[in-house]
Amino acid sequence: MKYSLLASAIIFLLALASCSDAAFEGKQDLPQSKWIRKNPVSFDFEISDPLPAYEISYAVRYANTYPYYNLYVQYELKDEAGNSLQGKMNQINLFEPETGQPLGSGIGNLYEREVVLIPSYRFAASGKYKLSIFQYMRPDTLTDIQSVSVKVRPLK
Repeated sequence: MKYSLLASAIIFLLALASCSDAAFEGKQDLPQSKWIRKNPVSFDFEISDPLPAYEISYAVRYANTYPYYNLYVQYELKDEAGNSLQGKMNQINLFEPETGQPLGSGIGNLYEREVVLIPSYRFAASGKYKLSIFQYMRPDTLTDIQSVSVKVRPLK
């Protein structure tokens, strides 16, 4: 009885943790943990309700052996006709610049850091959209970046 109650509680907590209010969540693993500048990470998603504003965030999973403390990315948001809607450069600190401590959450030597890319965006219409993210660092190939993920959440 005690074990079945404990198992039920664990299942409930896991189900609760997996609930998300995101309109879209996507993740792409980078081959051999290398991000080549000319190879963007792209996410196709659909917006069914254009009325609310949406927050768009991205997360980077990286090893503690990543050679820099930060990461510059360039992003571009396009509609289904291929029209560019928004694009900017964004910088994310992966390590504390003064102490070198990894930022974000992690286990072992892997960490993940999520930041807001676009705090509030109103889509003009329902439809399909594409978000492409390019690494914009000086080296052509970045090592020790395992994956990039994106979340599109309606603001309440």
